Amino acid sequence: MSTQSTDITFNHIFRHLLELTQLNEDPDTLIQLFNEQGLTIDVQRIEAWTKDFSDPSARRMPKMMFCGFMNILMNIKNEAQLKEINLFDLRGILEDIREAEVI
Repeated sequence: MSTQSTDITFNHIFRHLLELTQLNEDPDTLIQLFNEQGLTIDVQRIEAWTKDFSDPSARRMPKMMFCGFMNILMNIKNEAQLKEINLFDLRGILEDIREAEVI
């Protein structure tokens, strides 16, 4: 068994965070957010960074780009917090969703 298939990479984390934030469905916003960090990406890079490494067109996400993405998430969280929007705050989420089911 190849260790590559079991290793967690920047690509794996990036792909999952895109799905979690739904930015995988909005590449234009993702590209704009990277540009605001001074980082240039395009749809082809996003696709290459989110493909499984078994795909020959997959490319490893550079550490600088992954760190830039993590900065993007923190900046968006902080910007939203200024407008009293709580992103990524899952405290009490179980109670909230389970109380909603009772209604």
